[in-house]
Amino acid sequence: MAPSRRRENHRTAVVDGRARIIVPVEDLEWESRAEPRVRSLKRWFAFAEPDRPEDLCAAGAKVSVVLDGYAFTLFVTDHDAAIEFSGTHDGEVFRAAAVGAGNLDVFVTSGVDVRRSTPAALADAAASGAVRGARVDVFAVQTL
Repeated sequence: MAPSRRRENHRTAVVDGRARIIVPVEDLEWESRAEPRVRSLKRWFAFAEPDRPEDLCAAGAKVSVVLDGYAFTLFVTDHDAAIEFSGTHDGEVFRAAAVGAGNLDVFVTSGVDVRRSTPAALADAAASGAVRGARVDVFAVQTL
């Protein structure tokens, strides 16, 4: 049997020199296996507009991204919650932008196809409260 080739639903990019990850909340895996919702992330991520990353607040020490030259893992931990999300990114340009700044922009969406959505669609989702974001500390490693 051939291996499964599930397409990743997140999006990574370097926008105006800053590394960015956009993740659908439906793809996050909670330790408790509960159904994640965007509003469940309010402890770590605030309402955000992807076209205004300068307004992002720091996520705090409970959220981090570890990355190598090819992949990343987003960690969100707290006393009653643990979320981990892994995926691939845009390579060395992405890593250099993230490591150079010491952080990157993470957006979590609900009900948005982040792979195919236009900036206008993301702005509409943000206006309806379906996007949360934060500036997240990044740690580079040789290999994940």
